[in-house]
Amino acid sequence: MREADAAILTQSVGAGTADPQSLHGKVALITGAARGQGRSHAVRLAEEGADIIAVDLCRQLDCVH
Repeated sequence: MREADAAILTQSVGAGTADPQSLHGKVALITGAARGQGRSHAVRLAEEGADIIAVDLCRQLDCVH
């Protein structure tokens, strides 16, 4: 799952709802969670009550051209 997929997950599980515990009992798997969009999604889903599984790599990856 890439960060774009995390954005779709965020929309599909109810991000932006008024109830801060609307995701209580749900689990979100977030890739790229150390920074950028991945971190933002992880924080937002946690604020809404989801349990978070956060995954990231601690190194730069070579790009494929």
